[in-house]
Amino acid sequence: MRVLELTLAGIVLATATNIAALAGGPGQGSAHVFDVAELLRGIARLDLAYWGTTAPDSPASWLAQWDGPAIPQLVRIRLTFAKGDGRHWPDMIVAPQSWSPAI
Repeated sequence: MRVLELTLAGIVLATATNIAALAGGPGQGSAHVFDVAELLRGIARLDLAYWGTTAPDSPASWLAQWDGPAIPQLVRIRLTFAKGDGRHWPDMIVAPQSWSPAI
């Protein structure tokens, strides 16, 4: 199991291994061992936006919330760093592979 967590400090990836599975299967306990890696620190804000249309008669646009019956055509991930931090991260735009133009 992998968990991506956005904290006030940054983005952390935690990978959990079920000890019971390693020790011989169910009934051996349910403890997990976590390996944690900090991927990015100093993030002030993370914004998600969705490109598409939620109704057949409306044009596609960037939306802050996705309520459509299908998945969006594109997803934009925008990171903003703390004030005074000189780093700039370009927007990441991804296209879900199972997108279909039919609504």
